[in-house]
Amino acid sequence: MRRTIQRSLILAPLMLLALEFQQVAVAGPATTLQRQLVWQPSKLSQGYPVLFQLQTPATTQAVSAVWLGHEIVFSRATRNTTTSGMWYGLAGVPAETVPGTYELAITETHSPGTPVDIRTKIKVARALFPKVTVKVPKQFTEPSAEQLSEISADRDLKQKIFATQSTQQQWAGAFVPPASAPISDVFGTQRIFNGAVKGRPHEGLDYAVPAGTDGTGRASGPHLHLAIRWQGVYLNPAILMKLRVPGD
Repeated sequence: MRRTIQRSLILAPLMLLALEFQQVAVAGPATTLQRQLVWQPSKLSQGYPVLFQLQTPATTQAVSAVWLGHEIVFSRATRNTTTSGMWYGLAGVPAETVPGTYELAITETHSPGTPVDIRTKIKVARALFPKVTVKVPKQFTEPSAEQLSEISADRDLKQKIFATQSTQQQWAGAFVPPASAPISDVFGTQRIFNGAVKGRPHEGLDYAVPAGTDGTGRASGPHLHLAIRWQGVYLNPAILMKLRVPGD
């Protein structure tokens, strides 16, 4: 197989990305009390996960938000924190999002008291995704009837698993790599086989591990494919593992 690789970004800066916090002071229309809202990464692009953190009054019982058409559930930060009233929620920017500015609508539920609505606008920039040109025999781009049947069965199984969702947070602490190995492919890579685009852009992060390496996931070759899916949206795992989660 002969591969001609054309990349529009360099992997090293991506993996060494230093995340910063974007911080704004926001206030709801029904109150003059200022809230401190921060998010990381501070500059968001297509395909990025994002962690919102909001400092609220002690009477806050719940925090929720809507952004880019998705509901965001916030959790109270209680572990190893020095400041009470901190809430955080994990969200994401779909890779197909048109670059622009989008409103984040947050609702605080208080006891006692009426709900407080706060608004702020967040900019989403265009991401530069790599392109990989590959020349392969025809058999690798045109599956047989038997292979198509297997692909369909695998797709049905995956969709059945993905249909099971929970509003409860299923994770705690920082996200860590599933393997200690070099990165062989990054999120968003568009593969061009024999001059034609085939399938969706790469929806994960590949680790160049040898066959038999212990890890999470399943692969058909000597690599580990890590994919992060949030509310039906695939997000960049490299950015997710750089987030600093409260209480870590």
